[in-house]
Amino acid sequence: MTMLSNQPVLACDNLCLCLQADVIIWDFENRCLHARLVLHKVKVEALAFSPNDTFLVSLGGQDDGAVVVWNVEKKEAICGSPAQVESAGVTHCVAYANNDDYLFVTGGK
Repeated sequence: MTMLSNQPVLACDNLCLCLQADVIIWDFENRCLHARLVLHKVKVEALAFSPNDTFLVSLGGQDDGAVVVWNVEKKEAICGSPAQVESAGVTHCVAYANNDDYLFVTGGK
């Protein structure tokens, strides 16, 4: 779960170990769903908003292994990639740089 820095918007996964794992963005101010983003399988491991709240990065769980960058306003994926090579282990977290919408890192063990 993560929140936008300058507005009452929250992003979370669907908390269900199903075949697909949606990323859900809630608009608290208007009390409505902003977006349901669908690309991950089984689980969403971590989420992070960019510093200017333009993008949301989602990290799929071990069964998925993908990192996806979403445009929050357009509600669409703009790019995706495997989060790690198989021999490197499992990625567990994602974080944006404090001052750059185009720089984030993933980490794991």
